[in-house]
Amino acid sequence: MASRGQGWFSVFQPRMDAHRKIRAESEGDNYTPWVALVLVASGLASHRLIVWLLLALIPYFLLLSKYAVWWGGHCFGPRYSTDVIPLFAILLAFELDWAVDRSRILTVLFAITIALGISVQLISAYCFPSSWSLEPVNVDFRHERLWDWRDCELSRCLVETWRQYKK
Repeated sequence: MASRGQGWFSVFQPRMDAHRKIRAESEGDNYTPWVALVLVASGLASHRLIVWLLLALIPYFLLLSKYAVWWGGHCFGPRYSTDVIPLFAILLAFELDWAVDRSRILTVLFAITIALGISVQLISAYCFPSSWSLEPVNVDFRHERLWDWRDCELSRCLVETWRQYKK
């Protein structure tokens, strides 16, 4: 049987509920904020493919929620969620198509969240790594840090990079 730190799949040792993986905000949707908007707006555009794509995500996240190192370890952002970004991008295309014709507000919200997502990726490209995964305590041993908005990986990357350039 796999131990907690080995990162192997284990049917016999359930790790966490799927809702905790989805709620891991400091390792989740704040890196791709348009995904949250896609999920909220998914009922607006009516196409059968949207339903099937959303249903396809359920087993993926259920399987991922049982993984011992579900948060992705010492990497920037939602490492294991990157596999489903293409599915979310297809949903985004359907919803953007709907929003452009019917809702200026939603179109603007999509533009803002896409711009934020690109900004975060630029920050990760230029500011990562940071000390966040290891300080004040290793995130592998203190999972509650994944939900701490006062000290998240993104803000730590920005602060540490700013301090470097001020020197």
